[in-house]
Amino acid sequence: MYAAGPAIARDYAASGGAPAADGKAAEAREIAERARAGERLARAQFARVGEMLAGPIAAAENLLNPRCVVIGGGVSLAFDLFGPSLAEAVDAQIYRAANPHIEILPTPLGYLAGLYGAAAIAVSRVERLFMT
Repeated sequence: MYAAGPAIARDYAASGGAPAADGKAAEAREIAERARAGERLARAQFARVGEMLAGPIAAAENLLNPRCVVIGGGVSLAFDLFGPSLAEAVDAQIYRAANPHIEILPTPLGYLAGLYGAAAIAVSRVERLFMT
């Protein structure tokens, strides 16, 4: 399982999730809406996303001891749905003595965070080329 939108949609459909109104597989955004409306299968899908993301995040926390981990991309828009299971699973996998105050947060930049970062890198490189 992967945590990107297409994988969420694929896993949800494979678990018996209802298709969208047009008969095609429901997209992650619609699955998130269903989860917020209380659909059990959709809620379970996002709980699995949190559990799946926990392993790599816990490994990074144990190795690097960051104070904060920021989740970006489209899936961050559903942080309210997978955040609790993510926090619980990370807490079970980290060395709490070395990571006493870790925060895991969604990016405040939303879906476009990656594009903002790419733009910042491009501007930085242009400045180095032409401003030095």
